[in-house]
Amino acid sequence: MRVWQRTIANAGFETGSLHPWYSWNDAEVVNNNQRSGNYALRIGDAPSSAEQVVVVEPNTTYEFSGYGKVPEGQEVLIGVKDYGGSQIVHPIRGTDYTEGSVTFTTGEDNTSATVFFYRDGGTGYAYGDDFSLRVKSAHTEPEPDIMIGDLNGDGIIDSSDYVLLSRYLLEIIDEFPVGNIEAADINGDGVIDSADYVLLGRYLLELVDEIPVF
Repeated sequence: MRVWQRTIANAGFETGSLHPWYSWNDAEVVNNNQRSGNYALRIGDAPSSAEQVVVVEPNTTYEFSGYGKVPEGQEVLIGVKDYGGSQIVHPIRGTDYTEGSVTFTTGEDNTSATVFFYRDGGTGYAYGDDFSLRVKSAHTEPEPDIMIGDLNGDGIIDSSDYVLLSRYLLEIIDEFPVGNIEAADINGDGVIDSADYVLLGRYLLELVDEIPVF
């Protein structure tokens, strides 16, 4: 099921699970070797990675950063791809937690990017923690008004919007007719997932009086 992020969610893995990051080969959350808090990301034998898709603004410069550590003589890569330009990586080689970052500028039409923590070589474990994504310079076009829940842009929140949200979460569609994906963030937590789908359904059944539902 698709999950949309406005920034890095579960950046320090303090939920105790990987979601909404996803793993390729050997990546999991552990309750040891953390930089802060109680949990950290652990990447096993290469090649393995953890990745997260985030929503970005077109023509905007971002910095993705995080901390990692590896066995002596090895490296782990922090990076970004699918943002409208070539993949960018930065190696982290410290045996103690060391910060790494990449800076990237999105394309004219790009509204998502994939950030990752990746091992392309080595054995044993690499660890990551405390990731972040911040805007370094943004375009100045005014943001349109958003009617939360109105996914087709007709000015009404009804069952057609509910169907659109379902199709998005099932990855049948990639975007909404309204042209602004934030309209589907019903509970305002920066994540579009099944919780928003449930809340929109409750609104349509008149079990809640208004949205956004905080």
